[in-house]
Amino acid sequence: MALNLHAFLGGVGGSLGYILSAIEWKNSIFSALGDESQILFVLMSIIFIFCLYLTLTAAQEQPFEIESSYDMIEGDFFGVRESDQKNDSFLKTLIRSFFNMPVELRRLFVCQTIGWLAFYSTTLFFTDYIAQNIYHGDPSADRESTDFMMYEYGIKMGSWCLLTYSISSAASAIIVERFLMEKYSPKTLFLFTFFFYVFCCVAIFYLNSIATILPFCSCFGFMLTTLTTIPYQLLYEFHNDKQFVLCSGGLPGSKRGFGIDCAILGSCHFLSQIIVSSFMSFLTTAFGNKIILVCGALFSSIGFFYIQIFVIFPKKYFK
Repeated sequence: MALNLHAFLGGVGGSLGYILSAIEWKNSIFSALGDESQILFVLMSIIFIFCLYLTLTAAQEQPFEIESSYDMIEGDFFGVRESDQKNDSFLKTLIRSFFNMPVELRRLFVCQTIGWLAFYSTTLFFTDYIAQNIYHGDPSADRESTDFMMYEYGIKMGSWCLLTYSISSAASAIIVERFLMEKYSPKTLFLFTFFFYVFCCVAIFYLNSIATILPFCSCFGFMLTTLTTIPYQLLYEFHNDKQFVLCSGGLPGSKRGFGIDCAILGSCHFLSQIIVSSFMSFLTTAFGNKIILVCGALFSSIGFFYIQIFVIFPKKYFK
């Protein structure tokens, strides 16, 4: 339930952001703040500060006492001696856990990274793709020219397109929880999502109308929901397996915990953004904006075969 709520709220938050980007702010009451970029920066800052305040004050933390359902063996706690725990900082523990990942988590980490690479290769530059390829705008043209106005209009239409995937992500989070996860295994949902993402990228590549692109763009939301639910569900299943916890904790210097492993999987989200941002601008300059759809389809195809061949799923799904 918590994972699906996380995916749902992610879709709602994305929807809010894209709505703010798509609205025409030039002639609004906020025009005194500056141009549209400055207005959006101020509004986003207000929203961030408000949400930060709610996060810090909504719930009071209670003292936490470590309890384990597994017996400690010879003074060890999942492979780390008590004396070592006291001397090690959280950062050292996290680094050791990262470099000593068990094979199940390591392969899931690679799969998650590939999935986010596919997602961000397309969505980070999608508004620019719509503005230049669909509306034939030019960001380098004179600000008063028709080409530049068409570019700005295309950016707003691209934001409306991304709004549809945020809405579909929020909706699919409910659908996945109530209908799909009970009928289909995580592997089936994983494979279908990556295959369907390839299909959507290829379809958008050959379409030239915003009306026909919109339905396929909305399907991106299912990818977002999958990446924020199924990998963590698999991780939860792994940690319910006593053999997984004890064996993974037995690696030299490692200390397996569900929270740390969730943080490791969550880092894929940011790692993929760094990777995409480092090379995508060069590719779009060299090959044009359509390359984002090629990269999205390529990474998703790699992820499809990686899931089929390498990702390990709990034995309960093969009974």
